[in-house]
Amino acid sequence: MSRNSIRRAALTLSSVALLLAAAAFGTSPTLAAGTETAAGKKCVEVPASSLVKPGTLTVVTNAASYPSSYVDQDGKIVGVRAEMAKMIADGLCLDLEMINSPFDTHIPGLQSKRWDISASGMVYTPARVEVVKMIPVEVQGVVVWVTAGNPHNIKTVDDMAGLRVATEGPGYEFDTTNKLSDGLVAAGKKPFEVLVFDDNTKAAQALAAGQADALITTGLPPSDGRFELAGEPLNQTFKCLGLNDEALAEAVVEVVKNLRQDGSLKALLDKYGFTMYQGVTKVITADSPPKN
Repeated sequence: MSRNSIRRAALTLSSVALLLAAAAFGTSPTLAAGTETAAGKKCVEVPASSLVKPGTLTVVTNAASYPSSYVDQDGKIVGVRAEMAKMIADGLCLDLEMINSPFDTHIPGLQSKRWDISASGMVYTPARVEVVKMIPVEVQGVVVWVTAGNPHNIKTVDDMAGLRVATEGPGYEFDTTNKLSDGLVAAGKKPFEVLVFDDNTKAAQALAAGQADALITTGLPPSDGRFELAGEPLNQTFKCLGLNDEALAEAVVEVVKNLRQDGSLKALLDKYGFTMYQGVTKVITADSPPKN
């Protein structure tokens, strides 16, 4: 038997011993930083006490926006957020549990330890980093959806003056929509007639049904021919992972650094048409905001 084979066998036996010990004492083992599994993968250490469920990374998302996060025909949460969550769980050598919940539950759920991470494209604000730990991963702005053919010939925000504009609220999309509408009023133009929905799926349904003239959101439209983009992205901002536990946040920072270094994070975001954050990967604060 070669030295490499002996080493792999020893690692496998060590892993089995850890699992047996954990079963005996009713706990789940957490592999140390740099530990190599039987599959040869490096793991970043996470204390079991930092997780909602030992051995599992519990990630919440608002699965209501294609292609960011949505539920497929089999009832499974899919999209860029789910795939990113799986990459992070793999980097921590943890199982993954995805939970679908409206965005306004995410921060309270982090604080009450219902889940470990919010992977919903949480937008950086100085106020938000005071109550939740945030790690920037994307740079994104809102986009404007219209029905196929762009019946109102929307190319700029000015073209939307006085129109019915659907958006998701509360959150970044809603705040941006109102900010853009206020800018029209300041310029002596008619404001939007803002229609607020609790998720983007309902907002898109209103657009498709002719109840709205445009939709302001952060996701790209589905490729079924019903919608198209109008104009350029607006109000560029930083989208982050949200966490509550400090030790887990630092571990996730290391995983994200690894994913950036090996190119897998960029490849994932490129696949979905998103832009990777290019600044320093860290837990940001109001005094040390993200810079691309």
